[in-house]
Amino acid sequence: MLTPTGSGRIAEGNCGTSAGSMAAENTIAFGQAVKYGTDKEKQVKAWDGAASADKFAGIALHGVTGDLDNDQYVQGNAVPVLKKGTVWVKVSANSAAGVIAGQTAAVRDDGFFDAGPLVVGTSGKYGVEIDGSEFLTGGEPGDLVKLSINLPSKTSNVQL
Repeated sequence: MLTPTGSGRIAEGNCGTSAGSMAAENTIAFGQAVKYGTDKEKQVKAWDGAASADKFAGIALHGVTGDLDNDQYVQGNAVPVLKKGTVWVKVSANSAAGVIAGQTAAVRDDGFFDAGPLVVGTSGKYGVEIDGSEFLTGGEPGDLVKLSINLPSKTSNVQL
């Protein structure tokens, strides 16, 4: 039985794991999906589904530069952003059915994860489907699950 170690923590370390460091432009939870910020070379923001043009940048890893008491980064903190590897993430509270191991991942407008493909809607909020990703464990909304991502890969924004 796998024991989750916390949202945003590396679940399986290997030589192929890749992450970069960027500055938080707003509050970002450990394990939350991030998008490129105002300065796309240096900043990231929490994925909030605000615009169809937003670009998925990766997943905010757990790190000591953040607010460890609240499991988050605040504006200006250095954020390690996972591009390739396996990490513990939270299933979105907005997920209708949770996720099953083997499914492709998507990000909901709250910045947390669901199974793809997403259901297209007209809410004006956007999620993102991540090709080349895979849930390695399953869980219900609010659970921590293992997710493998491999960026750069194709991502598709979907209106929810």
